[in-house]
Amino acid sequence: MPATELYENDRVLAHERGHRFDVMSKEGRGARWMDIQLNIGDLHDAMVLAGDTIAYETGVFVRGFLYWSSAYPEIFNSTVIKIRIEGQG
Repeated sequence: MPATELYENDRVLAHERGHRFDVMSKEGRGARWMDIQLNIGDLHDAMVLAGDTIAYETGVFVRGFLYWSSAYPEIFNSTVIKIRIEGQG
């Protein structure tokens, strides 16, 4: 699991925007994503769960978009955190 400081700014913004996270896994190349836990309120909690999950690949999703994957652990898709939920300023 990546160090917390690598995604802390995203964590703060996600909290401010009210984002929820889904942790999913794949059991092999080309396999479908399977739910591990949905609707997690904190990015750090989602990242810890994804890091602790033993699978071919694990991912953290926000609003249906991949934020982080164990296949490319150094890459964070911060763009999906910047999405505003309808009704927010």
